[in-house]
Amino acid sequence: MSEVIKAGPTKRLWVRITACVLSLALIVSLGVNALVAVKIQTAQAHEAATNYLVENTEYVSAELLERLGEKLRTLPEPMNIEDYYRLAGTQIAEEKYEEALFSIEKCIELFDDNQTDELWIDILMKKGCLEVLTQRFDKAEGTLNAVLQADPEQKEVYLILAQIHAGYDDLDLLEEDLNNYLAKAKDDLQIRALLAQTLFAKEEYEAAGEQYLLILDSQGEGVDMAEMNYLYALTGIQLENYQIAKEHMETAIQLDESKLDAYYYLGICNMAQEEYEKAVESFTKAIDGNSMMQLSYYSRGVCGLMIEEYDYQKALDDLKQTEVYNGADLDPEISAQAADLLAELEAAGLENRPRSEIVISTKNDENTENSDNE
Repeated sequence: MSEVIKAGPTKRLWVRITACVLSLALIVSLGVNALVAVKIQTAQAHEAATNYLVENTEYVSAELLERLGEKLRTLPEPMNIEDYYRLAGTQIAEEKYEEALFSIEKCIELFDDNQTDELWIDILMKKGCLEVLTQRFDKAEGTLNAVLQADPEQKEVYLILAQIHAGYDDLDLLEEDLNNYLAKAKDDLQIRALLAQTLFAKEEYEAAGEQYLLILDSQGEGVDMAEMNYLYALTGIQLENYQIAKEHMETAIQLDESKLDAYYYLGICNMAQEEYEKAVESFTKAIDGNSMMQLSYYSRGVCGLMIEEYDYQKALDDLKQTEVYNGADLDPEISAQAADLLAELEAAGLENRPRSEIVISTKNDENTENSDNE
């Protein structure tokens, strides 16, 4: 009759393994923020400002003959506000932003009561955009706030401010900017998705989930519904709502089979629900797709240890692969975790023992302590 290991330090070892399995989703979720980082970033911080200038500068969108005529009209020395405004348009089209800013500032100097409020707002908007494009972010904030004081309905201002604040990594102000914009454009699902990502980055997972649900319920155009299901599922993992997370990860995969990272997180959901066989299938698909390789090897190995009829050597091989992994997604902490687990198995004399001879306890440490005392 086979010997059965069932008490003492060995039993506590398996409790620790189980705890590791159930906590891995939370450990790994520390890296989730990097995967769903707010997409308004410094490298893209000029986009809203550039869009405004392109859409509101006639010279940029004019036909060739009109452009040539406009260029010729700007050749003489500018004398009045109309000359400087026209000159700024040609400079913007040529991406001479420093020169355009000088021309717009001359427009402000020459502005008088004979000019329209609409022109004043446009001049201020162009000044704010050009200050962004020339890296004068503090001045741009002041200019753009002046636009809002003059006309609170200029919702594009909030997007430009959002890009400035994202560059500062000020998530509180970024959230405020996006909310202010959505108050005037509630159907803009792309900006709502940015708000959800901002809330996720702030670790306000319930609030982020609410925004993702609004997007999913809308079934609107202009957003990637596979991505939205995927990101909503990640909020579910953070909140330990594993069943909801699993359902939306599955939907994300159905909508986009190339979304291979979803298989890893689907495995996390199955693992958290102690559906280890399903988890192994998901991690294997992630590995086959070269997605989140080290984490998937590690998680598949641990799940293998939890399955009664699983090939024990295969589980050990996954842990060893994790330990020596040297791919682009290498995480030294995961390598060390795999090494520690292998060392514990070896110390307990389990590294070569058939899996059928090991009783795995999934009770908590307190219950195990009581069992040992008995």
